[in-house]
Amino acid sequence: MKRMPQDRGRDYNGPGSVVLGFFDPTLPQRADAWLSEHHGTFEVGVVQRARIVARLLAGGRVSGQRLADELRVSRAAVHKHVDVLRGLGVRLSSIPGAGYELSSPLDILAPEIVLPLLASRATPFGAPFLYRAEVGSTNVVAQEAARSGAPHGAVAVTDFQSSGRGRLGRGWTSEPGLDLTFSVVLRPELGPQSVSRLTLAASVAVADTILTLGDLDGRVSVKWPNDVLVDGRKVCGILSEAALDMDRLHWVVVGVGLNVNGTPASGVAPRDLPPGAPSPISLREARGSFTPRTPLLVELVEALGSVFASVEGEGWGRVLGRLRALDALRGQRVDVRAGTGGGDPVLSGVAHGLAADGSLLVKDDSGAVHEVISGDVTLRPTSR
Repeated sequence: MKRMPQDRGRDYNGPGSVVLGFFDPTLPQRADAWLSEHHGTFEVGVVQRARIVARLLAGGRVSGQRLADELRVSRAAVHKHVDVLRGLGVRLSSIPGAGYELSSPLDILAPEIVLPLLASRATPFGAPFLYRAEVGSTNVVAQEAARSGAPHGAVAVTDFQSSGRGRLGRGWTSEPGLDLTFSVVLRPELGPQSVSRLTLAASVAVADTILTLGDLDGRVSVKWPNDVLVDGRKVCGILSEAALDMDRLHWVVVGVGLNVNGTPASGVAPRDLPPGAPSPISLREARGSFTPRTPLLVELVEALGSVFASVEGEGWGRVLGRLRALDALRGQRVDVRAGTGGGDPVLSGVAHGLAADGSLLVKDDSGAVHEVISGDVTLRPTSR
């Protein structure tokens, strides 16, 4: 399934900005247009509640009668939709004679809340939006969707991932209602030899998005090939899994696990950390403040849509340049192992930057430079 030119996102040009207050008077019209464009993708009740949220996000109070008139339903139906939204955790106040009012910040990942905000962005991603309160792995959900024909840009999201996986068989721990764990279905026009670009590009998009939150200048980096770090500690891991033949890439699922408001170090077993790696960190721990997940998810989805479009053409040079600027390993002594960290290194030396295809360059003690396409790379202990 190939995309038409009008479906491509904008070229990747680096970070945008995360806006934590979404009160936009034009949002109802844009949400209606976006939801109509994706008619049949979402359940009718979800669409109606998303339209209610869009009207509340336009600012001010909205009467139940006005909502009923605009949605062409009864006042009783509006009341039922409001009850469902409250059950999802939406803070909705009801003022007699004045109507309903929405409180922020938003920290809810249900489609009724996320879809109106996605509608405000120039991104083809998010339809369908496969939300589950709890799953074993969003990558598994996305893979099942891909096998069933889900289009490029479908997103699987959960509030709690109970059996998360990282690269090389490691586990990934998330905290219920505190982190962001989601996966995107991609059907890129790439050859199998270029699939690794998607993981690298996703790392750049995540790094640049969290930089816009503030308080993190000079503290964010990317550890090849799939970790985003803050202060040298892992804040995000990315896992890409593909269905491919020798000469054809059918689909790719890119999973993102981002520590947002929790305390990830408390739930990570030592065996799930690479040798010598520091404990992970969350954005809340790094910034010292709460980060609402709803707008952050929207920004991440948009950024991923943009960067994934760029890896297919000349934009890869810009993505690679940004990746090199964020490189956490360059100039560091590293060990490269073939598996999860057990056994002796197959290569030791100094990380020498990234090649044109994104592979890691390592200069050994003899001065020879090796290209590392895959493997487990760790900083070499300083005691050696």
